[in-house]
Amino acid sequence: MEPLEKFGKFVIEAVRDKPIHQHLLTQQGHWKSPGIQELQRLVTNLPPEQKEIVLKAVTDAVDTALHYLLLGLQEAHDCGDGIEVFVDGKNVVELSGMLHGESVGDTGWISKFSKFSSARES
Repeated sequence: MEPLEKFGKFVIEAVRDKPIHQHLLTQQGHWKSPGIQELQRLVTNLPPEQKEIVLKAVTDAVDTALHYLLLGLQEAHDCGDGIEVFVDGKNVVELSGMLHGESVGDTGWISKFSKFSSARES
């Protein structure tokens, strides 16, 4: 796998899919931690159509955070701030040229690597 694709797969799995999956587990009442019990109780008691809305909101928030992370990495590189990401010795921002656009679209990282669709697709 090429360095840019390897980075994209890592980012989608670690930064996108894990929090969405965690939210789905919250909707199912999975967690035992005292800190999440109140939120979990509220979410598990929602009707299915409201759970779907909350899932879309969570997904959209995660996608927005991902966009700003990638944009920040692009801007840090462009401004010479000393923040760079290398995969297999290659600078992913230089390989991309527009890192914040890599995750979206029909051929983007979300479509390629995510287990979950975009909140804006449906």
